[in-house]
Amino acid sequence: MIVRVLVVGLVLAMLGFSYWYSPAVWISITACMIPALVIAIAHGERINILSGGRLGMMNATKGNSLALVGAFFIPGRVTEILKPLYYYKTRQLPIPDGISVLIVERIFDVIAVIAIALIAVNFIALPTGDLAATITSLTIVLSIFLVVVIIMALRFPNLIEKLIGLLPFQALRKFVVSAFHAFRAGLAHGIRYWSIVLTLLVWAGSVGLYWLFLQFDGGVALGINQIVIVFLIATLGITITITPGGLGTFEAVVTLILQQYGYNFETALASAIGLRLVAFLPNALIAGYVVLFEGFDFVKARKQVETLGDDRGHS
Repeated sequence: MIVRVLVVGLVLAMLGFSYWYSPAVWISITACMIPALVIAIAHGERINILSGGRLGMMNATKGNSLALVGAFFIPGRVTEILKPLYYYKTRQLPIPDGISVLIVERIFDVIAVIAIALIAVNFIALPTGDLAATITSLTIVLSIFLVVVIIMALRFPNLIEKLIGLLPFQALRKFVVSAFHAFRAGLAHGIRYWSIVLTLLVWAGSVGLYWLFLQFDGGVALGINQIVIVFLIATLGITITITPGGLGTFEAVVTLILQQYGYNFETALASAIGLRLVAFLPNALIAGYVVLFEGFDFVKARKQVETLGDDRGHS
């Protein structure tokens, strides 16, 4: 309860600060709302494809928005589990399949981030040499990890299943095997033409949102190369964090990089908050609809997660 109150207080403080200090930020936020909704729906269709078409575009979109909004109230990425729970509730998609869709989605997201990072390191002048070294190191580590995961899943499934057989509890082994089979199927769906197109559209559109926002925020005029760097740093700020929704981490790194490009501190902070709201508000609208009109209950969902975990542990 205390965490929720603090998060709501921080969000209200962010709204007040951005409106009081930089009204231009709200012009940027308004300009980005419709494109952000379109990107959210495209992302939902992408998740639907990864599920083999079992979710439906809007159902997949609503589950994704629930997870994104829930992340502002629970630290880390725990609320990602809301996706498979919502998909199970609405489309009877088995929980192992829902978790596998989530994992495959994240793998292709990481591939997209790696591609952007490679472009940044090789074709864009970065503000500091340390930043280039950090991005290069992360890219190498993630690339090696992904190659190993994909090769093991696609080329050595029998070995993976033997390793799964070493797990304790029959129910747990059955769950993990089911998730692994769904994961392999999701990888196959992910490399299809339309899935790849949507992945490119979602990530290119996300960079485009940053470009659109930074045209009207009242700060320094940035080129597309600089905007790509801001986007990449912001993505890392959300991903590598233990705070709910990356609150604080995201704002700090975006403020710092904008200052590197000539923004003063106050304008940079207001723009960082505005970029946060561009990502939050469209998903909050969708998640609000699910909660108010479909009756989805975050508290019951969390208890269901705990029950699932207890059942597997005692089987």
